[in-house]
Amino acid sequence: MSILERLYDGKVYPCEEILPQNYAEYRAISGQVGNDYEYLLKELSPEQLKRFEEMDKGRTKLSTIQAYANFEYGFKLGAMLMNEVFSNHQEVKE
Repeated sequence: MSILERLYDGKVYPCEEILPQNYAEYRAISGQVGNDYEYLLKELSPEQLKRFEEMDKGRTKLSTIQAYANFEYGFKLGAMLMNEVFSNHQEVKE
């Protein structure tokens, strides 16, 4: 199935399909962050926990905004590159 067909059929989910280049390092760091998060949930006072959860929601929102911006920039850059390649098409001399 072509990318255009997948896009039309609603089967393209960039935010769910992107994996870091160094997946092993990502998993290790993600695991440590998860462990630290669970530790803090148990150790913080109710007031501290509320503030921590609010901060975590804010960081999640920031991360999402940044992911959208990165995707948009990368997509536009790719389109501009393709536009330049095809608009300045010259045969390659051997």
